[in-house]
Amino acid sequence: MIEKKKAQEAPKFTCSDLIVAALTLFKVTPEVMVGALYGVNDSITIAQAREKLSDYLTRPIKGGKK
Repeated sequence: MIEKKKAQEAPKFTCSDLIVAALTLFKVTPEVMVGALYGVNDSITIAQAREKLSDYLTRPIKGGKK
């Protein structure tokens, strides 16, 4: 029996590529994507970038005026 190949890994992209494509892929401005990917130094998949963006957008705002 022929062994099935491991599911193909999703392609990884640099943060700068994801930031440039932010409006098309994630429907957010590049500035928002910069914040979401802050601290990411490695290439990541689109799914990982979506997760980072979701976490960023639901994070509470600190130091805001009352």
